[in-house]
Amino acid sequence: MPTQFPEWFDDGQIRLFTSFIDAHLDHSERFVCISRCSERDVVEYSRRRGDDRPLRTSVITMGANFRVAAANLPRPESAPPGRFILSVGTVEPRKNHALLLDAFDRLTDEIPDLSLAIVGKAGWMTEAITERMRAHPLAGGRLRWLDHVDDDTLDGLYRHAFVSVQPAFYEGFGTPVIEALANGLPTIASNGGALVEAGGARAEFFDPTGSTSS
Repeated sequence: MPTQFPEWFDDGQIRLFTSFIDAHLDHSERFVCISRCSERDVVEYSRRRGDDRPLRTSVITMGANFRVAAANLPRPESAPPGRFILSVGTVEPRKNHALLLDAFDRLTDEIPDLSLAIVGKAGWMTEAITERMRAHPLAGGRLRWLDHVDDDTLDGLYRHAFVSVQPAFYEGFGTPVIEALANGLPTIASNGGALVEAGGARAEFFDPTGSTSS
């Protein structure tokens, strides 16, 4: 993604990842890809470099945790009140948390028992969105940003959430989607990158730009 969407990454990440993928394209014999989308992306990047050798690729998708959360897990104390939306992922530009907050703000008056839990540490280029979450009028109540969550707490959040939402502009696969589905949690995700592969027929999808739904 740093080679495709440099606007979502800082200069150091772009340099590091570009040198990493270039070295593999020069010396590696086979590429194991986590999705068909990632396979297409690495083949396209190789073509843009002007490589003339065909790439040998295999697709082995990622999986959810081996342990499915127990059905009787208690509701975590850190969970927001009422029915809550759960979104899991590092807070970074491509994760598109601004769209999630926009949607939540539109629903708060209409659905007074609806809350939002955002799980994920702060990444890079996040000043505006983290300040928006901290300064939100419902912060600490119906809006919870949980940036340090252990596995047991995350299991409890999956078990007690109302719905999982993944609004990312682009993903190489989408582990939170399959984790949510493995725990029986209804899931809505964007159609960016490989998220449609991750959710398949078991999730509903939308345009991450906030325009026409799919």
